[in-house]
Amino acid sequence: MSDDLSRAVATVLEEYQESVIETVQRVTNEVAKEGLSKVKAESPVSGKSPKSSAYKSGWTKKVLTNRTGASAIIYNGKYPGLVHLLEKGHALRNGGRSTAFPHVAPVEEWMNSELQKRIKEAIQK
Repeated sequence: MSDDLSRAVATVLEEYQESVIETVQRVTNEVAKEGLSKVKAESPVSGKSPKSSAYKSGWTKKVLTNRTGASAIIYNGKYPGLVHLLEKGHALRNGGRSTAFPHVAPVEEWMNSELQKRIKEAIQK
C-alpha cells in the first residue's frame, strides 16, 4: 500500500516538474522575443543612412534550455564592442566624454521583472 502511494506521489511530482519546466521555457522564449524587439526599438541610430541602422539590426537572441529551465541571452552579433561604449559612454579624442545612451539596462530590468511575474502567473494556473 505505501509503495503504491509513494509511486503515485512520485509520478504526480514528476509530471508537475515537467509541466513547470515547459512553462518556464515557453515564458522565457516569449519574454526574450519581446525584449529583443524592445532593445531594437530603443537602440540609437546615428543618422539616416542605411549603414547607421546596422547596429540596430545586429541584435539577436539565444534561448538556452536545460533540464531545469531556461535562460535567454540578447546580444549584438554585428557590433558586440559597441554596446558597452554606447551604454556607458566613452572618452573622446579631444578629451571630452560622449553621451551615454542607456538602452540595454532598462530592457534588462523589464525582462527580469516580467519573467518573474509571468512565470508566477503561469504556475499558479
